[in-house]
Amino acid sequence: MDGTRRLFLTRLKDNAVYAVLETRDEIIQLTGTAAKKCPYPLQKVTYYHADKDETFVYLTNHLKLG
Repeated sequence: MDGTRRLFLTRLKDNAVYAVLETRDEIIQLTGTAAKKCPYPLQKVTYYHADKDETFVYLTNHLKLG
C-alpha cells in the first residue's frame, strides 16, 4: 500500500453483531465473527428513503460524517 487511507461504505447486514462505542455519532465496533476481518471502529449511517418508505443502514470507516 502507498499509505493512503482507504474509505468505504457498505450496507449493514441484518445479522451483524456489534457493540456501541459512542451513541451520539453512532460509532460501533463489530463483535461477531466479522470482528476478525474488521477490528476497528465504524460509524453507522442511517438513511430514510421517503418514496420507498424504507430505512437503509450503512457502515463506514469515515468517522467524521456526522
